[in-house]
Amino acid sequence: AQLEPYILLPEKTTRRERGTQGAFQDRPKREWTTTSTRPEAGDTGIRKSMTYARMAPRPVEINTADTTALIAMPGIGPAFARGIVKYRDMLGGFVSLDQLAEVYVLKDKPDALLKLKSLLILDPQAVLRIPINTCTEEELAAHPYARWKVAKPLIAYRSQPGPFTDVTAIRGCAVSSEEVFRKLAPYLSVE
Repeated sequence: AQLEPYILLPEKTTRRERGTQGAFQDRPKREWTTTSTRPEAGDTGIRKSMTYARMAPRPVEINTADTTALIAMPGIGPAFARGIVKYRDMLGGFVSLDQLAEVYVLKDKPDALLKLKSLLILDPQAVLRIPINTCTEEELAAHPYARWKVAKPLIAYRSQPGPFTDVTAIRGCAVSSEEVFRKLAPYLSVE
């Protein structure tokens, strides 16, 4: 009873109300802060009140984040996080946040994509590149933008004129359309 004036609890909600709030997924993380007030008559010490301070989520770098860092973001659950990391690993990293639309679990969720783009940052230097002059057909075919349909003719084309001097030289291959080049070129190197 003596401590009751100092206790502040969040408002109580019923189970039904919680269900309509999306199981609290959209709420930002909160942190306790304390504020001191002047002692009132009869108080023996400083009275502190505890309040919630809303914390803005920190942007997460998509190419180096693990599933735990992604799950900690508002609106991202374990399935989204696993899907993003799995697709990122297949690509070798994201070169654009627009590529999130290609992630299987996010394909039909434009609202989630918009929210994610505002919470993520991108470091293109973290992208793994495939050395086009020394890779095998299998290594190139493992990339989602190449697969066997592009990998086999591209490796065969490499053997005719010799090693590529520049990534743009792959445009000479018949299967390297403008779309294939635009998507695949950021993932290739001539080292």
